[in-house]
Amino acid sequence: FVGPTWQNPCVIWYNLGLFVSSTLIWVCCWLMLAPLNIYKTRSASRLILLVCRFFWRWPFALSPWVRVRIHGLEHAPRLGTSGRPVLLLANHTSFMDTLLFAAHVPYGTLPHFATLASSVLFKIPILGTIMKCVGHIPVHFQSHDAADNFATDKSKRDEMVRRVDEHVRVHRGWVCMYPEGRIHRGLDGEGNRLPGRGSAQTGTLQPFRPGGLKLALQHDMEVWGWVTRGNNDCWPRVGLGGCPSRLPARLFPPGRDARRALAAQPARPRAAAPPPHPTGP
Repeated sequence: FVGPTWQNPCVIWYNLGLFVSSTLIWVCCWLMLAPLNIYKTRSASRLILLVCRFFWRWPFALSPWVRVRIHGLEHAPRLGTSGRPVLLLANHTSFMDTLLFAAHVPYGTLPHFATLASSVLFKIPILGTIMKCVGHIPVHFQSHDAADNFATDKSKRDEMVRRVDEHVRVHRGWVCMYPEGRIHRGLDGEGNRLPGRGSAQTGTLQPFRPGGLKLALQHDMEVWGWVTRGNNDCWPRVGLGGCPSRLPARLFPPGRDARRALAAQPARPRAAAPPPHPTGP
């Protein structure tokens, strides 16, 4: 199809389905939870996550030009079998990332997860309400304008840490996060534009932000991976989703024990101290 994405009939159809399904989820949040006074309970969060999975599968099912193939789900029953919490790291190339994960991860796995997400997303109508209901945890950055500024608001950092600790230690929950910190901009580590377009331009991961990875060490977590490709072909960084595309995704365990894996790495040799400067004859 030629022209802007909003003129593409595939895009119009997909976003119509997405709007209807998201509105139904939003209605469930208010009509099911508010009258029962269970808006902020863990049981309510698990219920809404399952509702999200059910309704967000509709746009994919009704859009055969968006071909989804999920690999590695045979590993899903092994998540958390060691008795430790799970940290799931995912690459981030498009708004489609969250929809694809929520719609296709098994029912028994999805309710365990809470995602660390920018606080800006919680202010978006409909989406913000859904994110609050499912128990996602907002990350308050100091600036949302500076592309490379990932410093968090110190006044709200303690609340974020408290919620993560409560989710992991009290509720025995798992955490999902995007360690790159933002949607891939199609740039390399030095800020140069990568060749190609769409998924060809985002095949190389951006640098990971070390702050979030501390979770794996603090809570001795199993570290798993969720990798997708083609999401920004389906939903470009600028535009709407639903373009014809193929969306392969894979679940895999890169490291079952973060603390022991890091401890097993050989120590880096320290640089030799420079010789003392002569003081005179």
